[in-house]
Amino acid sequence: MEKDTLETVAHNAHLKLTEDETDKLHKEFTEVLNYFSLLDEVPVRKVTKLDPVGTAGNVRKDVPGSKINSDEILKGIDTYDGYVRGPRL
Repeated sequence: MEKDTLETVAHNAHLKLTEDETDKLHKEFTEVLNYFSLLDEVPVRKVTKLDPVGTAGNVRKDVPGSKINSDEILKGIDTYDGYVRGPRL
């Protein structure tokens, strides 16, 4: 990470960093980003399909329906033509 980038990010985040803090953060961010370069060394293989849970083919039919009695739910609620009334805005 360039030091200019760090200073720009700090400015955008409204952080007032001293020169020592900027130097320290620059060093730490550079170390972290260099550590991520280890991921470039990981062997990569082509994976065409990944299904760790094994859900392929286990799809239910989407059938509309309700096991809840709507009249029971709406009992005691202020309604108008079956719609629940809310407060006026």
